[in-house]
Amino acid sequence: MKNIRPYLIIISVFLFLLPIHKYPSHISHNCCEGKNIELEKVIKQKSGIDIRLKDYGWNWSEDDVSGTLEEGEISFHTTKWFMYLIHWGPIQLPEITVEYIKQRMIDMWGVDFEFTGNNGATQIQGHDAVWVEAYGTNRSFYTRFVVWNCPESRREFIGDLNYNLRLKTPIQDFEDQFYSIKTMDCHRIEHIENPRKGWVVYSSERYDLSFYHPLSWFIIDSPYYVPYTEYDGIRNHLTGSLLGLGSDQNIHITLRWFSESDTEPHSPVMGVDQKIIDNLINIIRKNTKIKDFQNGGRESYYIGERKIHRIWGICTFQQFDNVEDNDFYTDDGIYQAAQWRIGDKQAVAILFTRRYRFGVELSQPTRQIHDIFLKNFIQGIQ
Repeated sequence: MKNIRPYLIIISVFLFLLPIHKYPSHISHNCCEGKNIELEKVIKQKSGIDIRLKDYGWNWSEDDVSGTLEEGEISFHTTKWFMYLIHWGPIQLPEITVEYIKQRMIDMWGVDFEFTGNNGATQIQGHDAVWVEAYGTNRSFYTRFVVWNCPESRREFIGDLNYNLRLKTPIQDFEDQFYSIKTMDCHRIEHIENPRKGWVVYSSERYDLSFYHPLSWFIIDSPYYVPYTEYDGIRNHLTGSLLGLGSDQNIHITLRWFSESDTEPHSPVMGVDQKIIDNLINIIRKNTKIKDFQNGGRESYYIGERKIHRIWGICTFQQFDNVEDNDFYTDDGIYQAAQWRIGDKQAVAILFTRRYRFGVELSQPTRQIHDIFLKNFIQGIQ
């Protein structure tokens, strides 16, 4: 089979998004957990709040922490990055082998892979599939290729699964890719039930396929080439490529705490404590990173025994000082702010997520992504 043009643009994207700090470049289930524990200790030390954080690939610096046990704040954000690619085209070989996949990876990516020896077999809608894992680009990312033939549709499928190690991407994002590819309905005979709560279906009549993926992903036509020599420039059910990215890859959160000085009950308006809501709106209004905002709603509800007061909406951000950041991110996004009691303190969580560009497409952060994130965050408080 002919060598196909390398994924040079993909590699440049991975390298562009690498941070200056040198994080561990070996794959590990525990490296990001270590960063979580470190952040949890900082929050405990500064605020007295005992919390267990879900792994989102957190990043922060000493400049992001201020105040005392009585009153202060800490800001942190996600830095993860993954790319979930699905390719399909005419069947190339009657039987998929490990060696075939290795050569396919080299031809497609155009880099010297460091093959780990991790490979195996699985089933995808009754078809035998083979997978191979490797490090790429000086161990900056880790990849798993999953390849199978679908005789019913006369297509070969490639699950091209990747996650960035230096950006501390949670391994769960990588495993979700593997889980997603195994839900692929490649020949439209069996109806595959939704495998996980909170996952949604991507379905295309044009491409004659469907699969499930996490709510926080968005799926687009891949802006890269279709890796089949038979591709004639028309993407359809015969040849094509899709790309999945995360809309939750740049969530920024600020946790504030302060002593509860005002213990007087306030008359609710439509079931909501208006004084707290006004305070939350004022916090958003005074945020120096926000140019303008439009509040979308307010509510009070319970998570366990904790009463939560919350607002949410859309916002326009100030531009970055860095030109490259302005090229990657847009000026618009979403926010949430919530307040609740922790012992003798009040806590406020402020969430911002900015949309980013990928080719001509835009990420799709939604209120539901923030809702799930905030619930997990509050439930993690001991």
